[in-house]
Amino acid sequence: MKGLLLKDYYLIKSSVWMMVIIIIPLTLLQLFLFKAVLLSVTPLLFAILFYLLANNTFSIDDSSKWNKISATFPVSPKILVGEKYVLHLLSILFGTVLGILTNYIGTIVKPDFQISTYFNQVVILGIIMPLLAGTINLPLCYLFGKSATLSPVFLILSYVPAAVIGFAIRNRI
Repeated sequence: MKGLLLKDYYLIKSSVWMMVIIIIPLTLLQLFLFKAVLLSVTPLLFAILFYLLANNTFSIDDSSKWNKISATFPVSPKILVGEKYVLHLLSILFGTVLGILTNYIGTIVKPDFQISTYFNQVVILGIIMPLLAGTINLPLCYLFGKSATLSPVFLILSYVPAAVIGFAIRNRI
């Protein structure tokens, strides 16, 4: 599994610059132009962005015919599937930690910035929402392929329930 994670790490590493181009201006806008409360949303935002980055490995695997190559490996399909789940979990945790660090850097750069009282709930949502979307989306990617899961029906099936459950937990419904 370590080698499979390393393969996906190199795939993500090649496209992480696009994420940096999105994250840096977004963080600067939140820090200097908008209210400081919006900066508290960065753990949720970063977790979702890094989840999508890890989810992009399915497209790269499809285009390179990785499934045909991996069938020749002495690795069971169970380990191949488990690696994708571990990759998504690690990327969500990395995005959440990066969002938390951004908040604390915001308190140093802007002394009047106070971390929101909703910060703990946003951090929990930042972990729960992408995890729920992943538990719905990953099996769909394996069953129907990445190109089929990009259709609006599959996006609604994976992200809307995650958002509804996440906000229900936040509001303690």
